[in-house]
Amino acid sequence: MRKVWTIFSLLFILFGVAIQFITNLIDALVPKLGFAAYQAAAAGSFTPENYKIDLSSNYWLGSLCILFGVGALIIIWHDYIRLLMKKISNHG
Repeated sequence: MRKVWTIFSLLFILFGVAIQFITNLIDALVPKLGFAAYQAAAAGSFTPENYKIDLSSNYWLGSLCILFGVGALIIIWHDYIRLLMKKISNHG
């Protein structure tokens, strides 16, 4: 059962990283698309602030997914980590 929960935790971490990556990509790409639309329409004046999107909730969601996945891994593997630390401290 530990392996199943480990896989779910790793998937949660991967999901959080994917959310962060896609959000960064969108954050960088949308002003460039806005500039291209401005060039095509040739009307008004272009300012990148007009095309900024508030993606803070996406960043929070991605961060929470990563933190939850890491926390779950720590809880799942707590006994194994403690055993390793004991072996390291007794060995040295």
